[in-house]
Amino acid sequence: MTRSTVKRLTEPLDEPEREFRRLRRAALRSHQNDSLAIAGRNHFDDEASLSNNTGPKPPTPPKTLHEHSRPTSSGFQNPIAVPTEQTRRIVDSRNIWLIQNTCTFHGLRTEDPLCHVKNYLSIVDNIKADGAIRDTSRLRFFHFSLKGKATEWLYRIPPTQVMT
Repeated sequence: MTRSTVKRLTEPLDEPEREFRRLRRAALRSHQNDSLAIAGRNHFDDEASLSNNTGPKPPTPPKTLHEHSRPTSSGFQNPIAVPTEQTRRIVDSRNIWLIQNTCTFHGLRTEDPLCHVKNYLSIVDNIKADGAIRDTSRLRFFHFSLKGKATEWLYRIPPTQVMT
């Protein structure tokens, strides 16, 4: 290669650290602006309302490693379908504590699931949950009685599959 065929290289930077800091700050600012624009959207629209929007979808911005490492609850739906009824306060932290400390099921081979259900129902049926129907309070408290493999099993059930 001759000198005339080599493309002209950029001049070396006088202060490379300062330039890199400036570029990092500019990238961070643009990322924050993108995050604010994304946060302004309504993420609670269901799929039916999204299908009504016929416009093109905006491109999804790439995620950083930090964003990938933080778990989110987006896309999670509870496998237990709790009836919607007018009650003031269904779940009380003392009741949750009572259930977790007296009738916890881990899904181990040594545990009897039918014994767990009998114990669970005897406790939950004695909890007064501000006028809630018995089935509603049973459904609301059930996932608090599961731990470990039993919780994993519950979350493998398709969304809103458990109704009674």
